Amino acid sequence: MLTWCRYPTAFGDGAVVCTDERLVRVLLPVGAKGDVARQVRRESPDAIEATGKTGQLAGRMARALSAAFEGKALPPWVLESVQWPQATAFQLAVLRACAAIPSGKVLSYGELAAAARFPGRARAAGTVMATNPLPIVVPCHRVVRSDGSLGNYGGGTDMKAALLAAEGFRPAA
Repeated sequence: MLTWCRYPTAFGDGAVVCTDERLVRVLLPVGAKGDVARQVRRESPDAIEATGKTGQLAGRMARALSAAFEGKALPPWVLESVQWPQATAFQLAVLRACAAIPSGKVLSYGELAAAARFPGRARAAGTVMATNPLPIVVPCHRVVRSDGSLGNYGGGTDMKAALLAAEGFRPAA
């Protein structure tokens, strides 16, 4: 059974979708409360909203994600609870390499590709980041352009900058 739970942030509500034991999807905040419910229904139509009796993992994940938006590190159990998506070996290698980027640090898309053992595939690594089903947990906000500029982000560049700042990252002037 899939359950989902909202997580509140300064950017509005996001959502997590979980099985009883695994995190399968993170939806970034979209603003108004009704919007995230529509997004969950569109992307995970079988998921039911968590209640006190269902979705205990979703509730725990939601609390951890809210805290991450305030700069608190995700506890190790969050990444350990991920259900990695069905993907190519390249895509999984890039997602796992991104998951290993420490809080407060950034890599360029080229550095991420090299860390995934696919040097020279910066553009392809960027495509993987653009379709990351687990943002924040697989911290694609920690991947920047080769010139150090932020680049794109599913939640917008303001959210990306705020997440990095909350983690203590200060871009070079």
